[in-house]
Amino acid sequence: MNFKCKTALIIVITIAAAGILQSQTEGVKVGVVQDIDKKAGVITVASPAAGTDIKMGDLLYVRIDGKLVQLRATFPMMTIAKCKAEGKNRALWTKAEKGMTVYRYKKGIDDNAAIGKDETTADTKNNEYKIGDKGPAGGWVFYDKGNSKGGWRYLEAAPEDQSTPAEWGCYEKSIPGAKGTAIGTGKSNTEAIVKSCGEAKIAAKLCTAYRGGGKSDWFLPSKDELDLICKNLNLKGVGGFAASNYWSSSEFNGDDAWSQGFYTGYQYGHVKYGTGRVRAVRAFIN
Repeated sequence: MNFKCKTALIIVITIAAAGILQSQTEGVKVGVVQDIDKKAGVITVASPAAGTDIKMGDLLYVRIDGKLVQLRATFPMMTIAKCKAEGKNRALWTKAEKGMTVYRYKKGIDDNAAIGKDETTADTKNNEYKIGDKGPAGGWVFYDKGNSKGGWRYLEAAPEDQSTPAEWGCYEKSIPGAKGTAIGTGKSNTEAIVKSCGEAKIAAKLCTAYRGGGKSDWFLPSKDELDLICKNLNLKGVGGFAASNYWSSSEFNGDDAWSQGFYTGYQYGHVKYGTGRVRAVRAFIN
């Protein structure tokens, strides 16, 4: 069978949480290591609002080999901050790895202080996945963002369909927050649909109810995420997809939502009370 995937230009965006990220036991997570320039002696920290939250001269910390390495911000910009290592553990900075969590401590802290158990979970070396690999929840990896900004890097599609078939739901009702089409908007679309639609067993709710791989963070892919599934998995004969239409979480208007034919590859607005297959996806770091 010849599968073809044809769609408009995909606009890649990232999911960015507003402001400083979650509080931890001893510190506040402000971002992650995005790049290490050993020649220039610079560690680049990625943060959703570095230009606002990180000031020139601010002290940040990263945990390497069980010790805190102090970083001083030397050039904060909109979403990144250039930093230089200093302090008694500065020699460890060359062992920093992309994706490591960077913290701010409101109170003074010794370089040798231990970081609480909750804070070390994102400091482990990330596993590397290629397109088509099996993901940690048993699905198929179909997208690699290349960095962990926003708390995720990869997208995996569930190993099987969640319906045969299902309605999108909420016909003649526009859903606020469900019109995102780009990569990274599927989760927020799904949350908006579940919040606004009272109907049971619609496409989005089948995804959030799915527990494949013991995970509870599955969602209905956006229009562009669905197209990548078609191109990167279905086109290559991976994933066991049907030669049928699949729902995205992207609303077209009050009556229709974006769907994609996995036989033709075309995307189109499909009436919400019509039926389509459902394949859940999830985002993860490692």
